[in-house]
Amino acid sequence: KVVDLGVARVLEDSSADVLMMTSAPGALSYMAPETQEEQPGHKARYGKSADVFSTGITAMAMVNKREPPGIAVVIRHGRTQDVAELRGKDHPVSGAILDCIKENPDDRPTAGQLRTRLQSIQEEYSESLESESSGRGPAVAAVSNSTATRQQEEIAVLQAEVDQLTADRDRCQEERDGIAQDLDRMTTYGISIRAERDQKAADRDRMAAERDQSTRDLGVTQAERDQMALDLESITLERDRLAAERRQQQQLTSTAATRELRCLR
Repeated sequence: KVVDLGVARVLEDSSADVLMMTSAPGALSYMAPETQEEQPGHKARYGKSADVFSTGITAMAMVNKREPPGIAVVIRHGRTQDVAELRGKDHPVSGAILDCIKENPDDRPTAGQLRTRLQSIQEEYSESLESESSGRGPAVAAVSNSTATRQQEEIAVLQAEVDQLTADRDRCQEERDGIAQDLDRMTTYGISIRAERDQKAADRDRMAAERDQSTRDLGVTQAERDQMALDLESITLERDRLAAERRQQQQLTSTAATRELRCLR
């Protein structure tokens, strides 16, 4: 099945280019970009060129012989791979397909223009087949020149895309180098911070050790001071005892002298 008319509608005004339509009309992989640009509270605005886009995607799938990528791949990477594969094929309708799937709806051909172009391609292709069968060289040469010109145009477009990709790659490389330099600076800063932290921890441990030693030294000094106080107290007691003995002896001596004087009298 090539066409599904389940979401189609009859145009009341066939001259209208842009209509207020239902958003997401069909399979997302085949939908034109403008059909998904619905604003909150408003329907999507798109016209008949959206059908031309879907026709181009369908034709590209037929030429490439595989389904188009899913919408998730299209959102992340676009249709670069399918377009490159289409351009690499020497197919008569490749140029018409590429015009149909342009992002800007105004750049796409109308359905009438597309029909005329496909008819012209069909006529050229038929003439080339007849020329090959009848041996008429000029018609074949004309078709070959047309094909060569189209291929040169496609090669120029591909070269421009390659140049853009190369520029993007170089820019990404520069950004990656800048990030690597920032990472190196952050790593160096982190190392210095760790070194300062380790030094502070060592200083803290050293100060704790000195404090403990001071505490121990203070304990020894207190013990010595207590011993000196005891010694001083002992000396004081001894001195008081000696003083008491001396006074007692002096009293005895005084008493004896008094008795002797009395005896002499």
